[in-house]
Amino acid sequence: MFAFVVRRLIWGVFIVLGVIVLAFFAVEAAPGDPFAHLESPKMTKEDLALIKEKWGYGPDKTTMDRFGIYIKRLVLEQDLGDSIAQGRPVSQILSTAIPNTLKLTVAALILDLLLGISLGVIQAFKQHSWLDRIGTFGSLFLYSMPGFWLALMLALIFAVTLGWLPRHGINSPGESGFGDYLKHLILPAFTLGVAAAAYTARFQRSALLEVIRQDYIRTARAKGLSETKVIWKHAMKNALLPTITLFGLYLPFLMSGTIIIESIFAWPGMGLASIQAINARDPQVVTAITIVATTMVVLGSLIADILYAVVDPRVRLS
Repeated sequence: MFAFVVRRLIWGVFIVLGVIVLAFFAVEAAPGDPFAHLESPKMTKEDLALIKEKWGYGPDKTTMDRFGIYIKRLVLEQDLGDSIAQGRPVSQILSTAIPNTLKLTVAALILDLLLGISLGVIQAFKQHSWLDRIGTFGSLFLYSMPGFWLALMLALIFAVTLGWLPRHGINSPGESGFGDYLKHLILPAFTLGVAAAAYTARFQRSALLEVIRQDYIRTARAKGLSETKVIWKHAMKNALLPTITLFGLYLPFLMSGTIIIESIFAWPGMGLASIQAINARDPQVVTAITIVATTMVVLGSLIADILYAVVDPRVRLS
């Protein structure tokens, strides 16, 4: 397994490097001077001049010169750059945004797996029953619903109309407790997680129905084992494998979903930071967020492969 992990990490490094090249030159391709429109009170003209000099923005510097400077500082000094619009290092912005996005993503992923697997198992147990039909209709309805529309409807119902949950932000004014934080987390996490759970439920139902028709399941039942033991001890081990495979695909889905959801709920994570950076034409922030998001997806895919081998001992990572 060690050799497999090392090999995947090496491939991951090449993937991240490729994304760095694409992100950097895509931002550089935008016409005009990214400094020209700025009238930020957070930075003086002297500060802007220092940043220009530091990152190679000058009449005698080409795009390739700036790319070389960027790579050198990124690799040798772990310097992600300075935000032109906010007047501070990008690392300071990400130190706040990354934990908030991870908390939101992990909460949505937990909701997705718990709700999706549970519903899928219930539907497989009650195949062709009214529970199965309701679950199928509900899953297709939620999965086909645009995420931004669901977010707006949930905010309208539970925040504006009923007033049960806060509408936006991460904490209420003057509040800093865990309970208040949890209230703010519910709507964005539910919006992200429930759509993925709908797909997981359909996937888990199909996988479990296929497994319980296998010969070894019939043998377990013939031995007199209870249906609960047959399902959870024997069938679920194999039925979970496709769902674990989906884990590596959910991270890109959730990471891209946070851009819209964080904007709607004003959740101060990477999604909201990226929207603000794009609107402000802040190239260092846009590039850094792209790098971090790609790294998270690569690591998530690696974790999914390792979990696959842990759940099914027959799988050998080679």
